[in-house]
Amino acid sequence: MVKRGLRYYWAVIWRYYLLGAPGILLDAVLPRVCPSQMKRGFRVLDPQPETRSQFETVVDAALALIAQFDQIRFRRVQAEIRSIVNAPALGSTYSRPLKVCSVDLRCCFDVDDPEMTVKFLASMLVYEATYGHLFGRGVLRSRRNCLRVDCFCCKEAQRFMHRLGMTDTPWDPKHLSPLSRWSSMRHSAKTLCGVFTRDAAAEAGVYKKAGMPRPNRRE
Repeated sequence: MVKRGLRYYWAVIWRYYLLGAPGILLDAVLPRVCPSQMKRGFRVLDPQPETRSQFETVVDAALALIAQFDQIRFRRVQAEIRSIVNAPALGSTYSRPLKVCSVDLRCCFDVDDPEMTVKFLASMLVYEATYGHLFGRGVLRSRRNCLRVDCFCCKEAQRFMHRLGMTDTPWDPKHLSPLSRWSSMRHSAKTLCGVFTRDAAAEAGVYKKAGMPRPNRRE
């Protein structure tokens, strides 16, 4: 475990509680204004009623997959994540104060293979839970260690998918190309634009047409 000093606690307060105050407020208010379901001990929310049932179904299936094939990483997900929210994001994000994992179902949805959608979403949860685990061990992501932290989280997601029998995963280095600062800014701007141009009804139609797999109840 990393030794924690005054600098560590100040960085936590500044980065996650002061700068992150708007996000914390949103995370606290959302469960009170948006219907939610408890799935295997996790609060699952989707602000859009059109996609809510599909999102709840695929999250339930993803959690069941982790619990069935990787109990160690499932316990980590249980320890580090309390709420799972369907929200426009760069794939997935993690808010430490209230342990909220936001995922963009559009980023992991495979219209030709709904089962792959569940596997990819499950690996995203493993990835974000690993980030929370490192935080709990005293490791804060910074400019100096960002590559090491991201690499470790990716490897954990990759190892989970290996346990599913996959030899080629979205987390393999050949599928992960680092973005330049300019490309990252353009990607972020495109994602932000997606918040306002998102067509939830159209998304729901695509999900319904493709068919969402049901959770495997054999645990």
